[in-house]
Amino acid sequence: MTPFTIGGDGISVSGWAANLKIITATAALNFDLTLALTQDLTMAVTGAALGDSVILGVPHGSVTASVQYTAWVSSADTVTVRARTSLVGENPASGTFRVTVIQH
Repeated sequence: MTPFTIGGDGISVSGWAANLKIITATAALNFDLTLALTQDLTMAVTGAALGDSVILGVPHGSVTASVQYTAWVSSADTVTVRARTSLVGENPASGTFRVTVIQH
């Protein structure tokens, strides 16, 4: 049995305690925190389901000293990325964010 299966909808991993499916997607996101402490933007991730684990890749140019990013599957096929700052007035650079969804 081959432990990895690569297809158009991601990578499936089997042979461990649990079967895993890994899905990845990118989207250009442009957060503007000049008038708010948090902002949510969504991106399409085909196959993502509520409760799946999410790993977020943040582009270097969007990193600032006070902005933190989190991500979660907010509905079927949709991941929400949240930018949060402690300083109103932040406007991090737009960039291409990557999410990796792991299904157990």
